Amino acid sequence: MAQQPFENAGVALAAVHDPATSAENLSLIAQHHPQLHSAIAAHPNVYPDLVQWMQENGVALGAGAVTAWRDRLLVA
Repeated sequence: MAQQPFENAGVALAAVHDPATSAENLSLIAQHHPQLHSAIAAHPNVYPDLVQWMQENGVALGAGAVTAWRDRLLVA
């Protein structure tokens, strides 16, 4: 069985730090790497349903990550 591209932690981490990473790819990363949820929440392409899913299904998001995400929504 072939490994999915974001199953590799190094590839996932690089993608989370790339502002061009799509919302769809962020979702795939979130499924495989709960330890990256706070970083994903701070990504410019994260979407509300993904943040909610990460809050409900992953490790607790830091308050700063959620606040930064909400602040970006208010500015947009």
